Amino acid sequence: MRKAAIRNLHLVRPQIAWLADMLHDGGRISWARRPASPTSAAYHVVWFFKGRHIDCRHELAPYPRLLAWPRRMAAIGHGKRTEHRSTEALAVARDAEPAVPSASDPHDGDRGPGERARLRPADNAKDWVEGEVSFVDAHEITLLRHDPEVGQVAVHFPRLGYDWRAPRAQSARLESAERIVPVETGNIGARISSLIEPPAVQSDWKSL
Repeated sequence: MRKAAIRNLHLVRPQIAWLADMLHDGGRISWARRPASPTSAAYHVVWFFKGRHIDCRHELAPYPRLLAWPRRMAAIGHGKRTEHRSTEALAVARDAEPAVPSASDPHDGDRGPGERARLRPADNAKDWVEGEVSFVDAHEITLLRHDPEVGQVAVHFPRLGYDWRAPRAQSARLESAERIVPVETGNIGARISSLIEPPAVQSDWKSL
């Protein structure tokens, strides 16, 4: 983890400078009147510089305001925590039904409502989530999935940072095809089967 962090520091340094520039003298981010989701997302990045098994705090040294701001964010705390068992959460999902989706606004090349698709984070994730497209627009993708334990659920994904494609079976059919090629050598006829590359098909795509 630490090696990966050091290797990617050159990508984070410009963003840390941008964040420091957004902090006013009073320690408030210019686009946030009060702490909200964007503020927490920015705080998470700064926290990660000293969290887990990584210690890159020296990278923040040139930005005094950025050093003080995380302490104020941490002082907010985590709110009121209510414990729930996993079985209770599954029961809530089982007893609920997905809401009727709004009208979709798919982009060129998108899979539309009613079609099957699969998604996964566009980083080092390996596991795909597959289902039926319920909603898609410029910001969000929603898949309907049926689980034997909780029934039908709608899984919502942000569009940014996710790779989505045609279902695996459909992609596999388009990736290879088999045909018989007749070959003659003198009076001996032979038939061979060979895998050929199919013509270019717009099937394996990702959202931009």
